[in-house]
Amino acid sequence: MPIGIGYMGSKRQLAPQIAEIIANLRNGPILDLFSGMCAVASKIGPSRQVWCNDIQHFSYLVAKQLFTSSCLSPEFSKLEESALFFYLNNMRRLKRRFQEKLNIENNLIEVKDFQGIREFYELLPYVNKSRYYYNERIKLNNIPKAFPYRLFSITFAGGYFGLSQCVQIDSIRYSCDQLLESQIITLQEFNWLLLALCVAIGKSATNTGHFAQFLKINNNNYKEYLAKRNTSMWNEWLRAIKGLSPVGNSNWRINNKVFRDNALHLLRKLYFSKELPGIIYADPPYTADQYSRYYHLYETLIKYDYPVATGAGRYRSDRFTSTFSLKSKVYKSLQEMIRASSSLGSYLVISYPQNGLLDDSKSVIMALLKQYYNRAEVVKLIPFRHSSLGASKGIEKYNVSEMIYLAR
Repeated sequence: MPIGIGYMGSKRQLAPQIAEIIANLRNGPILDLFSGMCAVASKIGPSRQVWCNDIQHFSYLVAKQLFTSSCLSPEFSKLEESALFFYLNNMRRLKRRFQEKLNIENNLIEVKDFQGIREFYELLPYVNKSRYYYNERIKLNNIPKAFPYRLFSITFAGGYFGLSQCVQIDSIRYSCDQLLESQIITLQEFNWLLLALCVAIGKSATNTGHFAQFLKINNNNYKEYLAKRNTSMWNEWLRAIKGLSPVGNSNWRINNKVFRDNALHLLRKLYFSKELPGIIYADPPYTADQYSRYYHLYETLIKYDYPVATGAGRYRSDRFTSTFSLKSKVYKSLQEMIRASSSLGSYLVISYPQNGLLDDSKSVIMALLKQYYNRAEVVKLIPFRHSSLGASKGIEKYNVSEMIYLAR
């Protein structure tokens, strides 16, 4: 099932064709090495066992819930009273603290004062520009479960969300933790609630489809901007909970595996494993864009650790850097991925565009595949419109010729 989170380089459009190619190959588990939002794995399952891997916490959570959860998303009516109790406890404390600013924000949005809204958010303090908030963040980094929860309120308010929305996000996150600690829900149910909150913030943020930057209100975007700022995070969260469900049945899911690891490191570790993937599907990053920059809010929401926030986008300072997105390292990374896959005795299916970061990619990849495999071929060339989500190329979509390689 689609999760409803936009993702750079997503293979959602190509997934049926890739799944068809893989369906005709040897038996055995398939390892989706860069699973992202699990578009390809979702199309393949439950026809065979699925292993998913991604270095990001939120992508790992998506795969874990879709492919290994033994339970469905919880029926919220059974825990609503407790969830609301915890939520309102946190809300009351934060509203008392931010009451004056919340009143100003509400009045400006209600009268649609564009200039006033813009100026209010530019002056609103957050951890990067307030010494008080900066010191508060340092303290909370050591005790992240301190009451009240306020990570989003002191970090992201006035950027991707309004202050009122951040107060709601913090309070929902607090409620999730309290439901788990009170043993009202299981860990898997907690993960569903957390994943639903990721979906809710993705739909409600004033951004360009990712979290590398946020939008400021202007004459062209004010209708959508105000609609987003008026979104109830609680209601959006409830909608997301109802829309989530795992792939396949529980008997099939129990044998799937999910990893959160650097792709190359995982392949090296699997060499010593008793069970190996029959097929590896690899869709490595192929632009200079570091994906971690575009999804850092999901990581922070999940980890809830009051991290150092840097730059205009208030990014985590510990973001993962992929060597596949570094011009100086992409060749070596692809070579190691192909070599390690071959050493496992696994078939290898690679998605990579003709105009990716690697120069002359078709010739180079074919040469590497033939170096480590007996047979290698391009099984399909698929033209499609790739979504950049307004990334470094400055355009929403651009034409890509996706090469699908098969080695065995």
